[in-house]
Amino acid sequence: MIPELGQLCLILALCLAICQMLFSLGGAHRGQHGLMAAGPALFSAALLAVSLVAVQTAHSVRPDIALSVFYLLALIAMLRLDGRPRPDLRAGAALGAAAAIKFSGVFLVPALIARRL
Repeated sequence: MIPELGQLCLILALCLAICQMLFSLGGAHRGQHGLMAAGPALFSAALLAVSLVAVQTAHSVRPDIALSVFYLLALIAMLRLDGRPRPDLRAGAALGAAAAIKFSGVFLVPALIARRL
């Protein structure tokens, strides 16, 4: 029973991280130029929190939850690319982690290449 509880706590923490990263993907609430304002970013995070598919997936231990975390980390890192090596390293590390978790993580590579051009 205890290992199952630990796994579910990990999945819960990852799901909460996904909601927070989806909200921070907007960036406008921190005074940065982001994809959206604070209102739509909060609305999209709230929709994810009550999504039927997300709730059903969260009740089982699957690699999709961790893939979503690293996918969003890679997207956020790609938005912050500015020619310095540190943001490139962050985007590459998140992309590598996403690809290591599940093969569909490599589908973000064309976006990284397009962003670098």
